Amino acid sequence: MNRHTIFGSHTSSGPGYRRGQTIVEFALALPLLLLMLFGIVEFGRIFHAWLTIENAAHQAARFAVSGDFNVDYCAEAASVLQSASPPPSPYTYAQMDQCRVDDNGITFCDQPVDCRVSSRAPGVNRTNPDDYWYYQRVQARLQDVARTYSTRDVARAACGSISVDEAVSGGSAGITRGAPGDPTKRGYFHVTVCSSRVFDQADLPPGTPYDPQNPPRFLFDRENVYNHGEYVCLYDPTPADISNGDEVLMDDAGGPGDRVFIVIRFNHPLITPIRGVAGNAENFIPLRSLREMIVERFRTARVIELGEGGGGVFFPVSGVVTVAVFR
Repeated sequence: MNRHTIFGSHTSSGPGYRRGQTIVEFALALPLLLLMLFGIVEFGRIFHAWLTIENAAHQAARFAVSGDFNVDYCAEAASVLQSASPPPSPYTYAQMDQCRVDDNGITFCDQPVDCRVSSRAPGVNRTNPDDYWYYQRVQARLQDVARTYSTRDVARAACGSISVDEAVSGGSAGITRGAPGDPTKRGYFHVTVCSSRVFDQADLPPGTPYDPQNPPRFLFDRENVYNHGEYVCLYDPTPADISNGDEVLMDDAGGPGDRVFIVIRFNHPLITPIRGVAGNAENFIPLRSLREMIVERFRTARVIELGEGGGGVFFPVSGVVTVAVFR
């Protein structure tokens, strides 16, 4: 074999040539392989996050319609209501929750803070269910605030397996209390709790203007009709006029028979640097889940003033026949 033949064989089909060809082919195929690999992983993470918030919205809605709540929020509920519509002096919501007045007019504040108001609580109305300070209405307001906070907690607890950034979501306490956070950041998480509650006059503080043909209500705005964003909850004192700008962003867990809406928003962070490594901090896919249910008739009958024969006095409150008992 001559020198030319040996040289030609070495440069065109020898081991060195094959190694170089393999490296080139691998370099060409690697981006496609990585794209497929990251695509599979990314799709799995997105699907997992979507399933998680769907399940969380379902759990939160089931909790909201049950009427249950965490009594740990009752003290804060009393403080919130005290700031919004304080009782006549010298009474407070905290006293109404904790205290009772005995037959001798002596006040005992030995009850737990549990959003349950006795008919003997100081400052409440015991006999007129159409009074704003009727004890069952006071109790309902306390419980509704605690229910709203507790429902958000249930939704957050069900999302422990996804990458929620509490710093951009208002913090852990902010999520519970509906803080707006920064919806432009990845990891953003927010829970909206809304209802279809329509107020009657006894639901409003004394002296509040009331039009029975156009009663105040909560509205769930899906399509940004009121220019406050999509899928938000609004309290509108004049719902017939959508252009007067008196709507307020406010969540509400609803009462028996109302519809309740749970919306969870989550900016799912991507691991694939689609915008490049430098721009990956804002690389996310916005996910949203919505659940709608009817609130159960959870405000059950209680008895007021049992006589010697064991009878009770029944009062209809918001269309529900209730019975009240002393505790």
